[in-house]
Amino acid sequence: MIDGPIAPGFEKIRDAFEENFTHRKELGAAVCIYLGGVKVVDLWGGYLDAEKKRAWTIDSRVMVFSVTKGMCALAMAHLVSKRKISYETKISSIWPEFSQHGKENITLRQLLEHRAGLFSINERITPELLLDKQKFSTVLAKQEPEQIGKVAYHAQTVGWYLSEICHRVDEQGRYIGQYLEEELIKPLNLNFKIGLDMSDDMSTVSGLTSHSAIELLFSETNVSLSMILQLLNPFSQASRALKNPHFSRPSDMIAPPWPYCEMPSSNGIGTVRSIACMWQLVLDKHYLPVRLREELVASLREDPVERPDSIIGHPMRYHYGFTRPGRSIHFGVSDQAIGFAGIGGAFSFADPSLGVTYAYAPNRLGPVMWDDPRERALRIALFETLESLGITNDPTQ
Repeated sequence: MIDGPIAPGFEKIRDAFEENFTHRKELGAAVCIYLGGVKVVDLWGGYLDAEKKRAWTIDSRVMVFSVTKGMCALAMAHLVSKRKISYETKISSIWPEFSQHGKENITLRQLLEHRAGLFSINERITPELLLDKQKFSTVLAKQEPEQIGKVAYHAQTVGWYLSEICHRVDEQGRYIGQYLEEELIKPLNLNFKIGLDMSDDMSTVSGLTSHSAIELLFSETNVSLSMILQLLNPFSQASRALKNPHFSRPSDMIAPPWPYCEMPSSNGIGTVRSIACMWQLVLDKHYLPVRLREELVASLREDPVERPDSIIGHPMRYHYGFTRPGRSIHFGVSDQAIGFAGIGGAFSFADPSLGVTYAYAPNRLGPVMWDDPRERALRIALFETLESLGITNDPTQ
């Protein structure tokens, strides 16, 4: 059931991965870890479907939900590194139509840190609208903001706004999915896409399942009571942020035509090892042929302010589009860690202090925003392994 290579000394992670299948109801999943530029763990196992007819293989891909936001933040960091835009740029300066309804002073940084007041879209989001880029740009530009400056998780919207910004500052006019693929994914020989091509082989893409209603009642969750209560009110911030477009069940997101739409906040599909590899961009040492400017990488480590998120219901530390460790979400061994979680269990991060990058994704979604028990078991096994090996910093430094 379990396959893939691990480096000597990292067996504890394989044990934890196996226990996810035997004790934590894992259906199919993968985990990949790089240390000092070397891939030390690359495991996969289980099945791509609930009927257990399609095995998870080395090339299997899975939707990773908001881990996609981390990949988009890396794409924006690449644009900033190339000096196509800065984090303090006013969006209206490169997108004049955006200035409607008092949005003229909103900066790229505010958008990336979920402080732009643009967490919802008034118009109903359909595949047809998403595929009509010009019309959708008009919809985004005319959206009226709410409470600019206050943190409210832009669950779906942040990716769409970033894509339009990318389109306007890139000399080739590429949207963020294409930019990410051509500037980062292909040069690194990776497999990750935001918005699949019609010709893509869907047989390598995992299905999605979730816990039953009964299981949810007895499951560990960190979805706040505030968020749960908001979701019962169709007019609340959380409902408007999370239910447009509305999916009745997880599998709807990979049912055509949705996978062919660009949803840069949530529908990235790829191999887990590709995600783990990408995070090496934010490490001090240059392990990849694609690089970010050193001063930019240093700025990503700055200590961000922790602010209450009115939608998630937890205090969060958002920084340039990434999540940083805080009171609500813990990962890495230092405050320098940088990453993003996907609802249902997917998680990925880099810890520059250790020179480590990590990614995990399942296809059976848990009732969590982050810190899924399956993922946490792997992360704990990783740090226990590093401690046992005496690794307290990047081994190549």
